[in-house]
Amino acid sequence: MLELTCCFDLEKDIAQVVRSQRDPAVRKVKPDESITIKIVGQERYDELLYVWNDISPITKEGPEVTLIGLYEPAKQKLSILFIHELVLDVINCSVNQELTMIAYVVRNNLTIPCPKGSESYVYRAYLAEIQPQHRIFDLNVERSTLLRVQFLWNRRSADRDTSSASRDSRLLFFLHKESIGLYQLSLARMGDKRVVMSGPPETTSLMKKFIWAQWDASNQRLFVVFIKAKQGDDRIPPVLRCLEFKSSISSPYAKTMDLTLPFPIYLDGTQEGYCDIGMNRVISDKALNMEVILQSGGSLCICYQHPVKKHTHFQSHQDTHKSHSEETVDISYSVLAVHHMKVLYGSALQVPWDRAVNTKLYFSSMAGYILVYAPGLLLHLLNVSPDVEPCLHIAIPQADIPTTPITSDKDIGAQSQNLTHFSRERTASLSGGCIFNGSSGRAYRVNLNKERIPHFLDDGMSQSLKIAIIHLVLVHLRDQTLLKKIMEPILAKPTSLELKEMIAEILVGSTFSTIRRQIERDEALLLPFTNTDPGRSQFVEAPDGERLASFKSSTFKMGAQDSITKRDMKDRRMSVDGSSNFWEMLDQRVRSLVVMGKPHPRFNTKSLRIGLHEKKEPSQSNRSRAVTEPIFPAPAKPKSPGLSSSPSSPSLFKKVAASARKVMSSRNSKKHIKAREEDFRILEETSHSAPDDIQEQLMEMTMDSLSNHMKVFMPSASNDKLLNIASEYVTCQLQQSKSLIMAMMNATGFPNPRNRHNLKVSLLTAPPEQGREMFQLVEQYFMAVQQLSYPLPPGFYTLFTIAGFRCLDRLMFLQYLDYGVLLTTEEFVSRLLKDVPDDSKENVEIKYEIITRLPRHTALQVLERWDHPISTRFLAQQYVADTLKDDTGRDYSSLNYAGQQRRESSEIEEDEDSIAGSFPPLSTLMKLLESKDPHVIIRSNKGLQDDAPQNVNIEPRFVEKVALQNTVRDYGRENLKDISF
Repeated sequence: MLELTCCFDLEKDIAQVVRSQRDPAVRKVKPDESITIKIVGQERYDELLYVWNDISPITKEGPEVTLIGLYEPAKQKLSILFIHELVLDVINCSVNQELTMIAYVVRNNLTIPCPKGSESYVYRAYLAEIQPQHRIFDLNVERSTLLRVQFLWNRRSADRDTSSASRDSRLLFFLHKESIGLYQLSLARMGDKRVVMSGPPETTSLMKKFIWAQWDASNQRLFVVFIKAKQGDDRIPPVLRCLEFKSSISSPYAKTMDLTLPFPIYLDGTQEGYCDIGMNRVISDKALNMEVILQSGGSLCICYQHPVKKHTHFQSHQDTHKSHSEETVDISYSVLAVHHMKVLYGSALQVPWDRAVNTKLYFSSMAGYILVYAPGLLLHLLNVSPDVEPCLHIAIPQADIPTTPITSDKDIGAQSQNLTHFSRERTASLSGGCIFNGSSGRAYRVNLNKERIPHFLDDGMSQSLKIAIIHLVLVHLRDQTLLKKIMEPILAKPTSLELKEMIAEILVGSTFSTIRRQIERDEALLLPFTNTDPGRSQFVEAPDGERLASFKSSTFKMGAQDSITKRDMKDRRMSVDGSSNFWEMLDQRVRSLVVMGKPHPRFNTKSLRIGLHEKKEPSQSNRSRAVTEPIFPAPAKPKSPGLSSSPSSPSLFKKVAASARKVMSSRNSKKHIKAREEDFRILEETSHSAPDDIQEQLMEMTMDSLSNHMKVFMPSASNDKLLNIASEYVTCQLQQSKSLIMAMMNATGFPNPRNRHNLKVSLLTAPPEQGREMFQLVEQYFMAVQQLSYPLPPGFYTLFTIAGFRCLDRLMFLQYLDYGVLLTTEEFVSRLLKDVPDDSKENVEIKYEIITRLPRHTALQVLERWDHPISTRFLAQQYVADTLKDDTGRDYSSLNYAGQQRRESSEIEEDEDSIAGSFPPLSTLMKLLESKDPHVIIRSNKGLQDDAPQNVNIEPRFVEKVALQNTVRDYGRENLKDISF
C-alpha cells in the first residue's frame, strides 16, 4: 500500500562531500572515517543545518572544534556557517534568513546525581554573529528541561546579499514547561559585509507554562498545548493555541485559534526524557506523541496517541501469570477533525505488550487522509477529506506493512522513537510527506503504491477494506487507469456475496466523483458519495478472520472559550504563510456546523423506491398474464370432439377482448419489427430503443426529489440552476451505469460492443463460460441498482433478458420473469420469434409462456405476428367470444367508430373456393357473425414502436379461415362427418 523511496541520505548527500573537501593535512591528524555528522535543524525552504567535530580548517592543527554547516537541497550546495573553538554537543540550531545570525542549543552532562527517571543533562542556549564570525552571546539560560531556538523567516525567498538585509531578526526561544519568548534582534551593518547586533534584544513573552509545542516552518505557525488551571477542577482539559507570525514589527504575531482538546493528556509530574532528534519539530516529553496536521480546503486535524494500557477485563488464573511478552494490548489514538467537528478513535487490536509499549505512531497527511503508521506493525488511513464525512477508513494487514524506515529487525518498536517529519517539497498529491530516521540519517518520501492497491481486493480481504479501497480510488485518487485495474479482482468472482455491495459503492462513488467536477463544492456536499452509513463504527478483519482494527467516532462540541479567528485583509498581506485563506475556510465550516448542529443530510436515492412502487400501474407489471389458455388444448385428445377449447379463465378474456379487435386484421396490414442481432448494441441510445416508462418515471422522480432537497438547504439558488444540477446528476448516473456494464464485458472477455460483426448470436446458441459469467455479473449489477434506485441505461432489460434466456434453465427463466427480475422487451420478443423455430414442443411452449407474460396490448400484437395455429386459434376465439356477446354486455369504450352506419346484410357472400358453403355449421356461424358485427374500422392507440393511433381493419372471414385450418388439421378434409354438433 505504501511506497517509501529514499529522498535524502545524510551519508551520501552531506558526509561524503564534507570528507572529500577536507584538507590533506587535516586527514593526517584525523582520518575521514572518524567524522560523524548529524542534522540539528531545518529552515523554511528545506535548508538543513548539520554539525560535526573536526580539526579547524583554518589552522589545520590543534584541538578539535565544532563546525556548523548549511545544506541547500535545491542547489545541492554545502557551506560552513560557523566554527566554535570548543567541542560542543549541539542538539538544535537555527539561522536567520540573511545568514548573518545563528542560534544553537548545547547539551552537557550533569555533574550531580539526578532523580531516577529524569535525564542527566543540562541545556544551554547561545547566539552568535556569523558575517563575519565575531561575537558569541550566552543567553544565560541553563535548564534540565529541553531548550529550543528558531528564527522566523519571511514569505520571500532568502536574500543572501547582506547589503539589503533586514535591520532586525526575530528568534523564538522555547523553555519546555516554562515559557516561550520572542526575541527581537536589532542588527546594524559595518562596512559592506559585516552585520552585527546593535543592542540588546527586546523580549516579548508569548506563552507561559506549556506542555507541548509544534513548529510549522513552511507556514511559520506555532501550535502550543497548555493547561488552563481552574479552581476546584480536578480534570483540567488541555487547550491548543495557534499563533501565526507576520512580517509586521508592531504586531509580529496573531492568535488564530484556541481549542479545548476532547482527549485528556496525562501528566504524572515526572520527566521521562526527550527524543534525541535535532530536527524534531515537536517539543514535548518523549511519552507525549501528538501532531497537528493541516491540509488544503480548511482541513485541520489534531492527532494524539494514547498511553498503552493493560486490558481491564476479567482474566483467568492462568492469564494472571502471563509475562509482559505474552500479554496483548491495544494501541489506541484519537484524531480531532476540527473541520468536521468529529473525534475519530482508532485502535490496532491485540498487539504484544513489549512491542506496543515502545511504539511511537507517525502521523502525516496523504491525499485527504491521515496516515497513521508504525513500521511493520500498523498502517491506517483515516478519511478526513473536507468534501466527505469521515468514514471508510483503511487498515492494512500486518503482512503488507513495510518496515523500510527501520534499518534493523531488532526492537522495531524502540526504533520507531527515532522517526520524525522531514520537510521536502511534495511532488504529487499522493505523497504523504517524508519520514526521517534520526539513527540512520535517511529520509523517505511516502507515497501510495498504486501497483499494490488491487491486491487488497483479492479473496481473503475483509469486505470493509474492499469498500474503503474502492472509495479511495474513485473519490480521492480519481485515476482511470487504476480504476480499470481494480475492476479485475472485483469482477473476478461473479457469485461472490460481497459483489453487490461493491458494485453499489462503485456506482455511487463514480457518480459523485464525476458530478462534483461540474458543480460548486457547497453543492456537492448535498450529494451522496458512498453507499455505506458514514456514522457507523467500522471493524476491519485480517485475512485469517482475526479482528485487525476498529474505528469509531463521536461529535465534538466547542467550549465557550474556544475560538477560531479569521484574519482581515491587512493581516493577510502581512502574513508570512502562503495559504492566506485557510483560516477563513475553516472558520466558515466550523460556524456552519455549530449553527446546524450537524452537517446537512445528503440526498438519498434509496428513498425513491417507495414512491416508484406506488406509481407502477398494474398493466405495467410483468407478472400479469394477458392470456391463460392451455398450451395444447384440442390436439392433445383428437378423438374427443366433445372437448371444448375455450379458455380456462373467461373473466380475463373480458379484459382483453377489446384489445383482440386491434390485432384482428388481414395479414397485409400487420406491422413488422426488425429484429436486432447485436445483443449489447442496445446500450447505445438509438432511435430503435423503445422508451421504458418505469425508467422515465424514476429519472423524473430523481430530478424532482433532488432539486427539492437542494432547495431546502440552498434557498437562494434559482429553480433553473437546481434543475440543471439534478439533470446533470441523472446523466452522470446513466453514464456510470453504462461504463460499469462495459467494464463487466471487458472483464469477462466479451468483444467490443461497437463491433457489430462479433455479436450476431442466436438465442438458441449455448453461451460460453464467459457468457454465463457476464449474466451473473449483470444480475449482481441489477440487484445493486434496485437497491440504490438508480436508473438503468437504455436497452439494459433487452441485454439482461437475452443473456438470461441463453444462460438459465427454461423453468428458472420463467421464474425470473414472474418475479420481475427479467422483462420481456419488444426487441427480445422480436429475437424470440426470429431465432426460436416452431419445430419442437419445447420451443412452442416457451414461446407461449413468454407471450402470456407480456402486457395485454403487446401480447395480442405478438400473437398476431406469430404464425402458429395456437396464436391464430386464440385470436379467432377472442373475436368470436366478443362478437357473440349480448348487446347489453358489449363494451365499446375502447372503440372509436369512423361512422355509425352498419352494412345491412343477412347472408355471407361465399367465395368460390371456400368450403364453408358445403359445411353448414361454419356457414351458419359466419352468417351470425356478419349480422352481429359487420365490417368496422377501429383506431388503436397502442402501438409497439410509437404512440401514433393506427387504423386496424376487422375481417370476420379471418375466423372462417382459422376454423377451417384447425378442423382440417385435426380431422382432415375427408373426416368432417365424424364431427358431432
